[in-house]
Amino acid sequence: CWVCLVCWVCLGGWFDVKAPFKDYAMITNVSNSGLEALKSVKLVLESGISNEFRTTVHPHLITEQSLLELAISLADLGVQQYVLQDCRTKHCLDSSLQNLPYNPILNNNNFLQAIRALLPKTIIR
Repeated sequence: CWVCLVCWVCLGGWFDVKAPFKDYAMITNVSNSGLEALKSVKLVLESGISNEFRTTVHPHLITEQSLLELAISLADLGVQQYVLQDCRTKHCLDSSLQNLPYNPILNNNNFLQAIRALLPKTIIR
């Protein structure tokens, strides 16, 4: 619902983008969820509300290539504030995703430079 979306963005100030929109269903297990996510991103951007878009990065769930594709899409849409955040794996429900000691994607400076070339205000958390 539009009102819920606006309240959520206003209160939280951020919007989670999980993957390239065409690949969303692979992460969410919900068909056509990428289309809905894309619509929501557009609504947030069109609203003029201060925002931050972020993606949680787990190297078993998203690749550098997918993140680069997502960054291109977000830049094309007009996103300004972007955050790549490290996945906290200690309590993942899926045991195969637990206890990742090192995130090679977020420690690849060449990759991060490529993302920042598209979205200069990208930060890592």
